[in-house]
Amino acid sequence: MATFLLGTGCRRVRVTFADGLPRDGQELRRRIAELPGFGEMKIKALSAVLAKRIGIEAVREIASTFATLGEVDSREALEHPQALKREWKAKIRAEAS
Repeated sequence: MATFLLGTGCRRVRVTFADGLPRDGQELRRRIAELPGFGEMKIKALSAVLAKRIGIEAVREIASTFATLGEVDSREALEHPQALKREWKAKIRAEAS
């Protein structure tokens, strides 16, 4: 069993792996996918948070390339993902018509 703390201050997270640490991002992806309710989008979003907010480098290979709440740390920072989503939706609507 491997247990360790990540982050600092109020952003500390305790992570426990009963059968040892994942060797790489793909193994972590498999483990997360085994959790109830975790599909590909949630796996990528969670990976983005682990990589970008907590600093776990091994998950960068499976983290999303699109904007997620992993980049958000303030109300101002929320504007960027929301703007990207509005642009994406406008593009989809334009293509549909």
